This record gives sequence, structure tokens and C-alpha cells, in this order.
Amino acid sequence: MPEEWVDDDLNGAEAVAYRIDWDVFGISCGYFGEQETCRPSSACVLDFYVPDSAALPWNTTTQYESYYGRKSSEFLKSQYANDKPGYLSKLAQRGQHYHVGLDDVGHRSGITGNNIMGSFFMLEFDRDIYQGLEYFSGATTCGAFGRVRHLKAHIYQPQFYPDGAVDPASEAVAHKIEIPNSFMQRIFAYDAAAYEPSSVFQELKQRLSTTTQGGE
Repeated sequence: MPEEWVDDDLNGAEAVAYRIDWDVFGISCGYFGEQETCRPSSACVLDFYVPDSAALPWNTTTQYESYYGRKSSEFLKSQYANDKPGYLSKLAQRGQHYHVGLDDVGHRSGITGNNIMGSFFMLEFDRDIYQGLEYFSGATTCGAFGRVRHLKAHIYQPQFYPDGAVDPASEAVAHKIEIPNSFMQRIFAYDAAAYEPSSVFQELKQRLSTTTQGGE
């Protein structure tokens, strides 16, 4: 890692990385009302490397699990409860939705931490990626994410409804990661170069511009 990227203001994690993944969510079609208009779905991904002393509230004893490269057949559920792949066993216990590794991860921004960011969709984890380190990865909001400052990632101690669904109103923070503003500034610059030119909003802007010019 370049020395200029080391920032002592990072708390709660040994390292954080950001990247854009154009593969994990596959191809989506039907943009702009045209069924044949297809494009890769973007996933703006944060990777966290956290000391195992943080005692994150893992929902599994499995060391590693990932959505990257999964095939659709892996999501087919057997009619027999004992005939499911290991990660689907959680469906029988919690009834609603199985979250990979961690049930409830969210972001807060601002000096007071009162600004709630968009969702964080868990994609991958490894509970022993390096000695003394755990890793988890997830997708967050694209585009506007790099504009926020004083960002905090909250890993919540999950609370559950009687039907097994995770209560999104839980405020019991099991672990907090404070992300430096210098890192967010680099995300903003990275998005401007790697995300914005290929975003659906940029394509819409080009289409509107072409339509306007053609109508003149």
C-alpha cells in the first residue's frame, strides 16, 4: 500500500478498500423502456479487513462464503429441509432472508452520525483471511457515496421479528468502523473516472442530448 494512503484516522479496521464490480450483479435489460437495451449492473463495493478481536456477530460458523461467481441453480431450494446447501439452512431457521455472514450492516455519515446512508448488501466474507484478520465485502450506493464525509460503518447486533426477519430498526452496534475523509475523497475521484462515464445516468444524458439535437 502506498504510504500516502495510510491514515491513522481509520478506526475499527486494519484496512478498507473500494472498487466497482460490473460482474457480480449480472446483466439487466429494459432500460429506457427498451427491452433489448441491456447493460451490466454496477456494484460499488467496500472491502473491510477487521481484527478478529472485534468479535463480529457472525451468523454462521463457516469460514468463507461468497456471492461472486454463483450460479442461479445454487439458489434452488429443495422441498426437503435436510437437503439444502449449507448456506440455505438459515432460511429454515429465520424464515425470511439469509444474509451472507453478517445480518445487519449499515452506514452513518456526518459529524453526529445521524445521516443514514443506503443499504449495504453483503457479498463475501472470510473469517480467517490472514492471521488475526477477518474480511467482509459488500455493495453500497453508487454515485453519491464518495460525496459523504465522516462515514461510519456499523455492524449491528441483529434483532429479529417473531417470523425471523431482521428488524432494521435495531440500534445495538456490535462494532463500528470510522472511515477517514481522505479515503472518501479518493473514492470521489475514483468514481469520477471509473463509474460516472459508464453509469446509466450518463447514458440517459447522452440519449436526451441526442434526442434534443435531432429535434432541432
